[in-house]
Amino acid sequence: MTAELRTPLAHLREAMAGSPLRELPPRRQFEVRGHCDKGLWLGPDWHLVVDDDPPAAAPTVSTVDVSAARTILELSGPNARTILEHGCSLDLHPRAFTIGKSAQTNLAKAQVILHHTAHNTYEIYVRASFADYLARWLLDAMVEYR
Repeated sequence: MTAELRTPLAHLREAMAGSPLRELPPRRQFEVRGHCDKGLWLGPDWHLVVDDDPPAAAPTVSTVDVSAARTILELSGPNARTILEHGCSLDLHPRAFTIGKSAQTNLAKAQVILHHTAHNTYEIYVRASFADYLARWLLDAMVEYR
């Protein structure tokens, strides 16, 4: 018998079912300070690498496993950008926020890392302690689009 994986949003699975919002399975996340050729850019010489293996160590690079710090949500569908624009001040138009781009920002007053992963698809990295609040906010923001 295997135990069900408990995540910060396990209690909202029914509410998210059938919606364009879902919680992604936990993934290994590493904050890298120093030169890094991959990952989501967080600032000068600062990246979030989402990978099963930590980045290769180098004398001038600091790597910290922050896997438990953030929950990853995925919002997709034709109204994803419009829903995000309800609570985000970034210009999310595809000409400005292209596929592959990421940014640290506030979404509904929660600090997040927003990653445009594909056409009409965004990953939202939010601190685990704010995951419930943000998921409920997103569910409320999408009511008019269902």
